[in-house]
Amino acid sequence: MWQFKSIITGNFLQFVRSYSFLLVLAVSLYVSFSFIPGPEASYKTIQFGTYSGAYNATWIGLATAILSSIFLSFFGFFLINGTIKKDIETRIGAIISASSISNFKYLLTKALANFLVLLSILVIVFLMSIMLFFLYGKEYTFNFPAFIFPYVYIALPSLFFIAFFSLLLEVFIPKQNILQYVIFIGCFFYILFANFTQKQNNSFDVFGIQEPLKQVEKQFNPDTLLKENKLTIGFVSGSRDITKVIEVRPVVFSGGYFLSRFIWIAIIFIALFFAAFFFHRFSLSEREALSEKVEEEDTDFKKATFQMGTNVVTKNTFGLQSLIKIEFALLSRKNTKTLLSATIICMAIMFFVSIQMAHEYVLPLLWFLQILVLSDLETKDHTQRTFFFTASAYKPLQRVFISRILAAILWMFLIASPLWIRLLIKGELNTFLSILLGAVFIVLLAVFLGIITQSKKLFEIVFFFMVYCNLNSLPITDYFGALHQSMNYTIGLLLLISLLFLMSYFMKKNYVR
Repeated sequence: MWQFKSIITGNFLQFVRSYSFLLVLAVSLYVSFSFIPGPEASYKTIQFGTYSGAYNATWIGLATAILSSIFLSFFGFFLINGTIKKDIETRIGAIISASSISNFKYLLTKALANFLVLLSILVIVFLMSIMLFFLYGKEYTFNFPAFIFPYVYIALPSLFFIAFFSLLLEVFIPKQNILQYVIFIGCFFYILFANFTQKQNNSFDVFGIQEPLKQVEKQFNPDTLLKENKLTIGFVSGSRDITKVIEVRPVVFSGGYFLSRFIWIAIIFIALFFAAFFFHRFSLSEREALSEKVEEEDTDFKKATFQMGTNVVTKNTFGLQSLIKIEFALLSRKNTKTLLSATIICMAIMFFVSIQMAHEYVLPLLWFLQILVLSDLETKDHTQRTFFFTASAYKPLQRVFISRILAAILWMFLIASPLWIRLLIKGELNTFLSILLGAVFIVLLAVFLGIITQSKKLFEIVFFFMVYCNLNSLPITDYFGALHQSMNYTIGLLLLISLLFLMSYFMKKNYVR
């Protein structure tokens, strides 16, 4: 039992004590604050047609719990995914494989540690929601049970399910992050959209939002005689109509609803139990690493004299231009055949759809496919244990660091070529410049967050959130000029890019020292 508790505590504290946790904390505070739109906000989150709830304790608690169940489950997956892979990279897996702990106990501790991480973020959202009530709902009485019950019945089981589901994907699909992402995203949106079909049973509602929303909808229709009751969930542009609100009464969670939430917890728990029989217990990765190491040692022994001579003769070959070519080749090889095929398909689509659609929707999706390439820019030296090798190179900042940034910008700009070629033909130079600045911005953002956290997670979460907002046409995340065409916006983006580069450069300089 002590060993069980120590592993859970160790995994949780490893995350909490990292710099990335502070940034995740800041992002969580901002996102939870945006769950409830202010009076002057230009977006909306949950609405029934043109109507929404008054800012009493019931509505704020229910709305934030539903949004937490959906968005925290989505972005939380990318935050906690990769815990087994991290044990492989840090060689802790070799120690665990030699210990007496069983596969199931090990997987259970990792899953519970993941849940604690998500739970800590949910607590932040909960506290921020209470603050929002006293900020926006001063004229209402604070009903604590009506406020907290949606979190207990809706959000907590969802996060528990995601914490276990993330680990299941790592067990059955090891070392295939992009495939894990694709499967999760497919399942996530299928379940989410299936909840709003009339034929769907409540028992299939993993996020636990269907029955509470139905109860709220019944409160809207009789009181407002609402003919159009189209449900809207998410960050959607358009201000909230304060003249069309209703004071929502507390939601009653039935025994059947409680049973459905318990069933999903039991299913994912049982699935983890059976997954323990298929867990590789780090033996597969160790064999692969050992075979690769033997092959590398043999190759190095045979070619050591030749490589030394080559380095002496061609010492002036590896200038900045050569390094950019090498980094560009590494970026292109980072894409799997499936990912490269999807990229080519998106590039071809940009030729045939309208320029507006290509710019607003296809381009963010196309760049989103490169999330693993971008998140790996700054962290790959630590992951592959080549940091001291690159840090000891000749002018590592002016050559290695700059070459990686330029190669990534060139790669992102190249895959957007179908769009900016069409823009150049039409003579839209300002929009062309916005796309170029967008490529620079997203690369520097990946580098900046990678330097701060020494992890891929925060950038992946931020990028996913930005892409979601881009597809919903929120102006605040328009970093590639799809919604803003003014020169002032371009100049502001250029200043932000300059700030990101300077901060990244000097932080990297201090870190290399």
